[in-house]
Amino acid sequence: MTTGQQTGDIANKIEDIARSITTHETNITRFEREKNDKIRDYDQLISRERNEIKRLQQLIADLKRQM
Repeated sequence: MTTGQQTGDIANKIEDIARSITTHETNITRFEREKNDKIRDYDQLISRERNEIKRLQQLIADLKRQM
């Protein structure tokens, strides 16, 4: 194998690794976005459930006043 071939092989390996790194970085970005979306969804769910608790507690208080 000539020095030129070895250099070419090394350059190809570098390109492969660089592409792999780019893919991993893209996946990290996607996972972070998905995580943030899930967190937002759960925050909204928690907020709705807390509001429902407040509504039900108010309903109980209203019923007690009517007694």
